[in-house]
Amino acid sequence: MKKIIFFIIAIMTVLITTQVYALDYYTYEWENMYIEIEKGESIYKYIDLPKAKILKNGIELDEDVVYLKGDSFTSISTINTSQVGTYFLTYTAICIHIEEQATVTFQVVEIDREAPKIVQVADIIIGIGEKVNYNDYFIFVDNINKPSELEIKYQTTLEASKVGKYTLLVSCIDKSNNIATYTTTIVVIDKEPPKISLLKEIILEYGEEFDILKYITAIDNLDGNISSLIEYTNIDTKKLGFQNVDFRVVDSSGNETKFSTIVKVMDTVKPTVILSNNKISISIQDVLNSNYIFWIGYISSYYDNCDTLTIYDIVIDESLVFPIIGNYYVYYTISDKSGNTTKVGLYVNVYCDSSPSITVKSNISVNKGKSINYYRYISANDKYDGDITDNIEIDDSNVNINKKGIYVVTLKVKNSSNKYTYQTITIYVKESFFNENKYIFFLIIGVTFVGIYLYLQHKKEKIS
Repeated sequence: MKKIIFFIIAIMTVLITTQVYALDYYTYEWENMYIEIEKGESIYKYIDLPKAKILKNGIELDEDVVYLKGDSFTSISTINTSQVGTYFLTYTAICIHIEEQATVTFQVVEIDREAPKIVQVADIIIGIGEKVNYNDYFIFVDNINKPSELEIKYQTTLEASKVGKYTLLVSCIDKSNNIATYTTTIVVIDKEPPKISLLKEIILEYGEEFDILKYITAIDNLDGNISSLIEYTNIDTKKLGFQNVDFRVVDSSGNETKFSTIVKVMDTVKPTVILSNNKISISIQDVLNSNYIFWIGYISSYYDNCDTLTIYDIVIDESLVFPIIGNYYVYYTISDKSGNTTKVGLYVNVYCDSSPSITVKSNISVNKGKSINYYRYISANDKYDGDITDNIEIDDSNVNINKKGIYVVTLKVKNSSNKYTYQTITIYVKESFFNENKYIFFLIIGVTFVGIYLYLQHKKEKIS
């Protein structure tokens, strides 16, 4: 039984194999199953794609192939050529003569080969040390991607701390890896204006030349001290009062700073009055005999730096000069319109032109060894000083009071006007009466005693 079954199967296998080899077989071979389309390009440029070749028993036939499209198949109209993406289309190929057909799904890829556009909207000019946001200077436009979807890179040689020109390379990459590059220049300039500082309040003397460096300084971050470049509006130092003055300075980069302040012009200089003499002497007779001394005549000159003054602006004070011998001052005071005052004094010596007198009542006779009181014999008087006896100077250096002789003593007296008078007095130094007549004195005493003795003896005898 098993042999019969095996035999039957073998016969059937042979029959089937023979039948198969006896039949023709047809196949379709497809081309361009992957199609890349430029974004925005018409899809109809690819209307014949993909293509199918019909093969019979592996050999290509020269037969026309009809492609079925329509509602039941994917249409090329479904491809949005304005949007990058991947689309899948289904075509059916039919060979009419052979009545063979095949259906295939192929891939259409919409691609973007257009690089983004980089547009510089402004020159990149920054100040020293200033931070810069490069995105503020560029616009990035891509045919597909939004600006936020773009990859933007900046490469630069910038040294923001130094003035100069630097290169900036900008690159922009879209999602399709299309890259755009742009090269531009960054200019670093000095944007910071110099600083003007007021060192002190500007107060100028009338007519003074304005030295700006004493009052104002200008410092620049790049140029340093540029005070010498400061310009200012006119200052009239011949005009007293307040003036509004504008100052201006420009650094080497053209940065300008302006500054205004008040300048005060004032007069603090005292006027000048010069006398022809600083010291004079006048006699008391002139003071007594004249009701007015021409004090104004001692003014040599007068001057004020600001105001025009006359001699009548000088106030003369002679109230301290009295008709008494002595030393006084006459004061000359001059004031200008700003209240500056000068006061000078004229030293006045009031003197007497007459000399004092010395009166000697008598010459002096004195016993040897006795002291002398000169003031019993002399006196001094002055016309204005009166009794000046106490002022007499006595020079008796040559008098020897212990030696009999005749001596001359010099007397000198000075009044308050320094006028001197000289006088002499004779001094007689003599022996005392006893010393000159001592022998006679003793004789008289002896005779007197003898007489008294004889008288007493005579009286005694008479009584007895």
